[in-house]
Amino acid sequence: YVAPAYAGMLLAEQGHPVTKWTNGRDPILALRRGAELWAWVNAGKTVEARHPRALLACEWPEGVLDNFRPSTLARWDLDPAALARERGLVWVSLRSEVGEVSFDLLAQARAWMDFAPWMPFYLGDTAAGLWMAFKLLAAREPGHYVVGHASCLVKLIEGELVVPVARDGQTIPWD
Repeated sequence: YVAPAYAGMLLAEQGHPVTKWTNGRDPILALRRGAELWAWVNAGKTVEARHPRALLACEWPEGVLDNFRPSTLARWDLDPAALARERGLVWVSLRSEVGEVSFDLLAQARAWMDFAPWMPFYLGDTAAGLWMAFKLLAAREPGHYVVGHASCLVKLIEGELVVPVARDGQTIPWD
């Protein structure tokens, strides 16, 4: 639940209008120092108490970020792929590559046991949130895009995000 909140925070910091829907008590508040984290990741956002199912009856945004389990969306009768096509929006979902259980939960628990004094605890969430925000902005067509939680960590750890050096006077397209 931290990753999409972080993605929204990044988008809000860049001037995009961001609305966070929360259904009851936000799980971030249950974390250690959760009130501080909640205030940080929700800065610049409008926070509304609404169930995600309310998406069906409201004016649609340009994009949606979620990290709900596929079974939860199915129980709510929400199909991100169909809704993205129907409404012409970009919908980015964060999913685990290992089923319904969050890979990041397992990875951070293990890392916390081995490297507690040296590792930022929310490393996986911030990496995933960065990828979610990037995908939302970089999507060329409306549709449902899935970002793999474990893949975000792998790309960060293995250095896949290294920008190559320009050669022979060429410029890097995103430089």
